[in-house]
Amino acid sequence: MLKKILHGLDGSEGAFKALVEALELAQKCSAELHTISVEELPRYPGAIGEVIEEKVVANGKFGTVVDKPGKWLIRKV
Repeated sequence: MLKKILHGLDGSEGAFKALVEALELAQKCSAELHTISVEELPRYPGAIGEVIEEKVVANGKFGTVVDKPGKWLIRKV
């Protein structure tokens, strides 16, 4: 029986639909459900300012992605 489930969340509608399926499976199996999102920054930035700027943009994007599942699931349930 499953003990842990890992779900990748990229912010797409398909990922949120998969999250609903993962939640249902986790409930049926009494398994832990974990979700992961990966943030990519420039590999070789020219200056620290570029890293900070990219981080601000990424945080804005992924902040929405991380917050959305709860709101999305409430509407679906």
